[in-house]
Amino acid sequence: MIIEFTTTSTIRPEVLDETYGSFSHDIVDVDFKNSTLYINIDPVPEGDIQKVIDVAKKYFGKVVSNVPSTPNFTNALKWCWKQPTGDFFFHLEDDWTLRKKTTMEELINKLSGIIENANKYKIKNRMLDRYVAVNLRAYDFINDGRICLSPGLFLSSWAKQAAEILDPLHNPERQMRKGFGIGKDFLINSRALHHPHNRNNIIISDIGRKWLDKSEYKKDGNMAFVQWKKVEK
Repeated sequence: MIIEFTTTSTIRPEVLDETYGSFSHDIVDVDFKNSTLYINIDPVPEGDIQKVIDVAKKYFGKVVSNVPSTPNFTNALKWCWKQPTGDFFFHLEDDWTLRKKTTMEELINKLSGIIENANKYKIKNRMLDRYVAVNLRAYDFINDGRICLSPGLFLSSWAKQAAEILDPLHNPERQMRKGFGIGKDFLINSRALHHPHNRNNIIISDIGRKWLDKSEYKKDGNMAFVQWKKVEK
């Protein structure tokens, strides 16, 4: 299978290499060498951007990169989500590993099936046509339909609309949640399936937190961040 991928990345080629190595090995039905990657590389921390591009080219047949002058997580996501041309794409941030063999076909079938059913009927209190993504399960406490930016399959048409709405001044995930006062209804009311359905069956791991803990940086604003901030010593 050939499919498009998007990545919001920073200058951490060794972390990116671990991520792409893991997913290319364990998503067993994707032809990565003939698939396209759209990667935004924020210029932080200091380092060689070409090394990041080289890692991307090691795994993907076509790499389209964007390097802004100023790091901004939301702008990075907006650029990435405007790029795909197919019906679906796989969003993969630069600091995750896959712990279990998975097929893209299963994810596409799940999302396609719920979209097809949305044209036939509504389930009370659960509008099928709001489901626009399938996130791989990262945490056991998530048992609702929230959209996450952890690795997952997204509907391209929805992502392009979301990219136009997202405000660069605020963290993108917070703009998809109720209670923060910064999200539009289009984002807040959208939903994701989580795969596998059993919330105790966690199949991906966040490797970015360990890197950040050892680095000179922290999330500026913690979970509300749009960029990293260098820690003052």
